[in-house]
Order: sequence, then C-alpha cells, then structure tokens
Amino acid sequence: MGLAVGFLVGLGARVLGGEQEGPELGYIAGALAVAGILGAQYFVARSWWTEIGSSKPTSNYEAKVAEAQKAVAAVPTGSDQEIRIYLAKEMSAEEDEKVNPADLDANDVKQFKETALPEFQNLASGKISKADYEKQHAAEIAQEKQDQDSEEGTFKAVFVLLLLNKVTLVSMCAGAALAFKMCS
Repeated sequence: MGLAVGFLVGLGARVLGGEQEGPELGYIAGALAVAGILGAQYFVARSWWTEIGSSKPTSNYEAKVAEAQKAVAAVPTGSDQEIRIYLAKEMSAEEDEKVNPADLDANDVKQFKETALPEFQNLASGKISKADYEKQHAAEIAQEKQDQDSEEGTFKAVFVLLLLNKVTLVSMCAGAALAFKMCS
C-alpha cells in the first residue's frame, strides 16, 4: 500500500511539476507520500476501533425513552407477574441464560415497582424532558463523558502502536523513497 501511495504521489508530482525535477520536488513528494500513508493508517485504525467498540447513542436520553417505552408496553398494568416476566426477560438478555420469573426475589419486584416503573412511565409519556433528565442524571452523564475521553486516549495509543509496526514503518519509508526517486 505504501508503494502504491508513493508511486501515485511521485507520478502526480512529476506530471504536475512539468519539467521541474530535482531534490526539492522529491522532498515534497516524499513528505506528501508519508502524509498520505499516515492519513490512510489513521482512517483504517479509526474504522477498526468503531467496529470493535460499542455504538453508543448520541444521547442517553433517547435510549432511555426507548427503553422506557419498551418497559411500559411490557408492564401495562404494573402487576407483580408482569414485572417478574419483564425483569426475567431483561436479565436473560443480559446474562445469555434463561431466567425463570418465579425465581426473582420479591424485593426486586418491589424495588422495580416503586422506583424504576414510575420513572419509565414518566419518560415514556414525555413528562420528563431531555433537560430534566440531564439534570437528574448529571453524574452519570459526566461519567460517560469521562469514559469516552478515556476511550479516545486508548484509541490514540492503539494508533501509535499500529503506526510503529515494522511493516508500516517500512511501507512509509519505501513509499517516500519511491515518490522522491520518481521526482528527482
């Protein structure tokens, strides 16, 4: 890939440079080849990173409203049996194993009924606006932002490690040398 980039940059510099030849044009072409290889490496690494990483919604509010609508639809009357079925289904999805609704603790059902269900109902009905939700959950949102910043730092470290790979370094040098040679 580095040789292809070096060849194309050298060819482009030679065609656009006209009759000008010399080391100056070769240095510029070599620098552009390295920049092209670095840019391509960055976008490949970014693509891998987003493929591997979880896709987070742009706003946690929209995800919570969708979750609340799903919960309210599953628990329309708020009965203990509906709550048990809903909680068992959610736990089964999270743990990848079947959870029996009868095995759920009565305290879990009571806690869901007293705290989570009213909030879900308010979110689903639109009684809690995005601004209100963000005020209530400011600490969680700040933690998510901190986690995203940490992930960005990790991405940069992974990118540098990919960049310092022997193949990438040889590719950059070969591409820059080919671009230089074609122009000088």
